[in-house]
Amino acid sequence: MSETKAPEETPAAAAAAAEAPAAEAKAPEATKGTKRVAAAEAGDEGALSPELEALKKRICEELEESNAFLVQLILEQVGLEDGEKLLAKTHEVVKSEEGIKTADGERRKTPGGVYFHLARDQLGAGKFNVLTHRVRKQRRLDKKSAEEAAKPAEEAAKPAEETAKPAEEAAKPAEDETKPAAAEEAAADAAAGATASKDEEEKKA
Repeated sequence: MSETKAPEETPAAAAAAAEAPAAEAKAPEATKGTKRVAAAEAGDEGALSPELEALKKRICEELEESNAFLVQLILEQVGLEDGEKLLAKTHEVVKSEEGIKTADGERRKTPGGVYFHLARDQLGAGKFNVLTHRVRKQRRLDKKSAEEAAKPAEEAAKPAEETAKPAEEAAKPAEDETKPAAAEEAAADAAAGATASKDEEEKKA
């Protein structure tokens, strides 16, 4: 019985086999930026490193910016080195005469507004809009959480209001009872006054 020979590998097939591992190694790098944006949109980014956390705090303090969450999202995307560069560039722009104007052109942007403007230029409008969308979503969640936290206090106040109602209702009959008595007393005073006036007139006559 004759043995079946395996087909010989062609040079083209050998080259393709050699390039496959290299292509697989490049794939994660090609999708890295996309995955980071998707993670940011879904809220899957972890806590900042101590270095980035310190930079976030410094940015908010130096630029007097209250939107720390957006600063955090930007740093998650650009990293420590570019975050430092954006801060330095922001100081340069703020100190310059022209600065960066608002959309209506009526005033200069705040230092924090300049930082966000520069970050938008670096990340691109699409990626930056993903981050601002997350900020708005987080604010809605925070507002809802605050409302949910306030509900127990409102519910606890209701029994006290309900307890006060019977006391108010009980006081009403007493008030109603005093009204006729006061009216009768006033009528008696008026009658007595009229009688006294009549007696005086008779005496004069």
